[in-house]
Amino acid sequence: PFLIWYAIKFFSLIIRYKNNVVGFIQNIGNRKLAYPIQDQFKASYGLNNIECNQEAVEEIKNSFKFNDSIIRNLILTAKKAHTEDSALLIQTKEDNEKDSYQEAREQVKKFEDDDLQKAKKVENSIEANKETVDETTDKKIEEVEDAKKED
Repeated sequence: PFLIWYAIKFFSLIIRYKNNVVGFIQNIGNRKLAYPIQDQFKASYGLNNIECNQEAVEEIKNSFKFNDSIIRNLILTAKKAHTEDSALLIQTKEDNEKDSYQEAREQVKKFEDDDLQKAKKVENSIEANKETVDETTDKKIEEVEDAKKED
């Protein structure tokens, strides 16, 4: 992930050096690939929104070819700058929220299960102590009754 983010920042510097404008940079994060690429199952995604000339685009394309950490790239040309969050970033955030919610539910269930087991142990301990107390009480009652009979 760090290498990808570093690469995105590097390409932004190339763009700025050529007196072009970087609109925004989005670190979309790690996502599972639809199919393995170069034995990779997950990839880090990034998005640069830039205004530049064709020379800068060609230099970026050339840099992409020789960067081993970039397994796929897509360069699109648009007439209008897009400033809102990308659909992929929004989906990634939603997926992360769902995953976090699911993890929280699993943690709560684990704690509930642990608490239930602890409660059962305490209940068993109380039952064992109750039986011991009942036996001791019965013995004391018998001793008192025997003592009364002897008197």
